[in-house]
Amino acid sequence: MQISKEQYKALVKAIIANLKRLELELAAYKMTINALKHVAPNLDFDQVLSRCRELPELREKLEKKYGEYQKKEFERIDREEETQELLEFLQEWNSDEPVN
Repeated sequence: MQISKEQYKALVKAIIANLKRLELELAAYKMTINALKHVAPNLDFDQVLSRCRELPELREKLEKKYGEYQKKEFERIDREEETQELLEFLQEWNSDEPVN
């Protein structure tokens, strides 16, 4: 599979933009939880977060969402590699037989 430098740069730019967006969101949640700790000091927010992270429903939902996406992308990548290999073969192939 061939990818141009510009396509690769666009991919890296999109990944970094998503990471920045996710880090901003995470930082906002952390700040919110820290503020709530002062409002409700008797509530153990860290334990609540820990329990939420372990929720089977949440884990299953994310595994399904990202697992299916990864499977589809890997299949697409494999098909593209097969297509690329066939194209390379056809470009390099020379018949010794005369054309009819």
